[in-house]
Amino acid sequence: MAQQQRPATADPVIVRAPGPSASSPARWRPSFDFEELFGRLLPIWGGGIALAVAGFFLVRWSIENGMLGPWTRVALSFGAGATLLAAAELAHRLSARLDDDRVRQAFAGAGLATLYAGFYLGGTLYQLFSPVLAFAGLAGVTALAIGLSWRFGLPTAVMGLVGGFAAPALAGATEPNLPLLATYLALVTGGLVMTGDRQQRSSLGLAALAGGLLWGAALLVDGSALARGDAVLSVGLYLVLMGAVLPHFAGNGRFGQVGRIAAGALATVQIALLVDRSGYGVLAWGCYLLLGAALAVLGWRHQRLREAGAMAAGVSACLLAIWPQPGGWSFTWIAAAAAVIFAGGPLAHLWRGTATRTDRWQLALYPLAIAAATLVQFDVSLLEARSASVALAFALLAALPLAGWWRDRSAACGVAAALLLQAALALLVQDAWMPLILAASAVLVVWRVTRAEPIAISLLLLATLWAAEPLVYLAGAGLAALHAEPVLLSDLPDMRLTWQQLAPLAAGWSAALLLQPALFGRARRASWVIAGTLLLAVAHATFKQLFALDDPFRFVTLGMAERTLWQAVLAGIGVVLVLRTPLVTAGRVLAWLALAHFATFTLLLHNPLWSEQAVGGLPVLNLLLPAYAVATALVLWLRPAALPRWVPDAAAMLLLTIGALSLLRQTFSGTLLLQPLGAGEDLLRSLLAIALALAYLAWGARTGQRSWRVGSLVLMLGAVLKVFMLDAAALDGLARIGSFFALGVCLIGIGWFYSRQLRSPQPGTAPKVAPATPSR
Repeated sequence: MAQQQRPATADPVIVRAPGPSASSPARWRPSFDFEELFGRLLPIWGGGIALAVAGFFLVRWSIENGMLGPWTRVALSFGAGATLLAAAELAHRLSARLDDDRVRQAFAGAGLATLYAGFYLGGTLYQLFSPVLAFAGLAGVTALAIGLSWRFGLPTAVMGLVGGFAAPALAGATEPNLPLLATYLALVTGGLVMTGDRQQRSSLGLAALAGGLLWGAALLVDGSALARGDAVLSVGLYLVLMGAVLPHFAGNGRFGQVGRIAAGALATVQIALLVDRSGYGVLAWGCYLLLGAALAVLGWRHQRLREAGAMAAGVSACLLAIWPQPGGWSFTWIAAAAAVIFAGGPLAHLWRGTATRTDRWQLALYPLAIAAATLVQFDVSLLEARSASVALAFALLAALPLAGWWRDRSAACGVAAALLLQAALALLVQDAWMPLILAASAVLVVWRVTRAEPIAISLLLLATLWAAEPLVYLAGAGLAALHAEPVLLSDLPDMRLTWQQLAPLAAGWSAALLLQPALFGRARRASWVIAGTLLLAVAHATFKQLFALDDPFRFVTLGMAERTLWQAVLAGIGVVLVLRTPLVTAGRVLAWLALAHFATFTLLLHNPLWSEQAVGGLPVLNLLLPAYAVATALVLWLRPAALPRWVPDAAAMLLLTIGALSLLRQTFSGTLLLQPLGAGEDLLRSLLAIALALAYLAWGARTGQRSWRVGSLVLMLGAVLKVFMLDAAALDGLARIGSFFALGVCLIGIGWFYSRQLRSPQPGTAPKVAPATPSR
């Protein structure tokens, strides 16, 4: 019989906090033990360092007191080093009894440092054996240090690092052999970096690089020692090794990347100092370019090294700019090699599709920096004498960012190419023709090349800069005009310059915008403003030739005629564009400009009522009538939707009133309105204001526009106040009685007429119907 199974139930699970047990090790907590630190750890390491230092100072003391000959001193160094290494091996074999690995590590580090010093003393200070034997000995000690670090551990390598870098300083040499010293330091640093890389100890490699770069700075202190070519070459190659080759083996991770960038940047600065200290010789420049090439090659694997390469590019451009009195061909070849290295690498990355933002900016800016350095180094006369060759060089420089732009349409590269191409053209073409050529080039680029916005915009902006002279003339004339100063022909640019520079520039901007509607993106409206301003500047400068106002007398005689005709031309073109073409916005802009021109110059600054301006000898049929008529028509026609309806109506009534009063003034004064005001004319002003008020009221009643009726009341009240307060005081007898009688009749008539308007239904509104009375 099968055993009866009980239904499965979920038993409660009790989770207990983990506690200490015999099987789990206790958690380590940092603690400070004075005896552990100062009794067990530090004495052994201090003893090893003391042994090495004692050996160095023993050798130095023997040198200073003349106790031992050179061979004896070097032999003692080798003997002491071998003894210390033997002691380290003995300690390693007796490790079971000593029970402390640091004993053999301390002996090994001290022995290695002593052997380094022995070979350095024998090869450099005493020259007891050939440099080849010294190099072999230093390489052997370095190899021994690498091997012992595998046997004795990291501390042995650290002791070798300290001893290896300290040996040249403690040896006491007063005039070191720079080639041998640089080779020695390169072997020490390279061995330690490779050891750290093989043992996956990046801190050892970075520490060795730091020591090597510190020694690199020390090698540059004595400028006289760098006078020889072999010294320059050895120090330069050493710094290339420190800045580009060895950082490649300095570990991975963020720490290693930062170390590589820092090493490349420091080596770049040091080689730049080497170039300066050595008098900008070819060997020093070769070392610098070799460093740049190494950084470019290693940047293919380590992307962050490209930032160090960009720094090297910037420093090289500065060196080219401050190079004192370079030879033409020397500067050319070095600049060309630098351009190939520092711009060719980013260009290759761009075509491979692995470019970063740093690569794009370096490709765009470095050719510009080379061109700027060229302009700084050579004066204008020399550049003009070799204009063809320099222009060819600038064109070749432009080919680098242009190739980058062709690949991925980088905006920075396109702008750089445009700048360099215009620099090349400037050396071959007269300045007066540059705006025409650049504007035509921009239109051609927009027409035939897709996505060429950066180049086209750059060419147009450069053309605008080249046309600065006529633009400055026009801007100065405009500012003077806003200060109520007459603009004469002498204030304007020469017409040949205007049509040679400004006209093509304006046509170029307009054609580019019409050919490529989306050319300027968000700045399209601003671009149209630039194009329109240039077109108006050319048209206005040409129009000014028609009246030829070349002295103040002609400005008084013809200034009003010139302004009125210009206002009518702008308004007419604007109306035609709005009514007959799709360019509605452009037409409205021209109409607004006509109105603004009238308000600024005819209505405010040069109003004939208070400024000496001839308006014509015929009453009514003079310049005042078209000027105010065109302005009033524009105010009523434009009617901006953003403003309330009464605003343009009020502006129109104001213009009509001022225009009518000006025509009345002309009837009494003639062509110049600055004659004294008579009593009869003053009274007629009041009557004219009343007549205008009646006309405004009639027009408001006819069209149902309340703004005109309110305007008529305002004008009528002003006229009444003037009659009572000013006009009546100057009259007597029947004239006073007649004036008051006429005024009373007018006021009664206006009140009656206005009350009828308020009672009668307005046009466009339904009459009010009284409610019907319910029938019983």
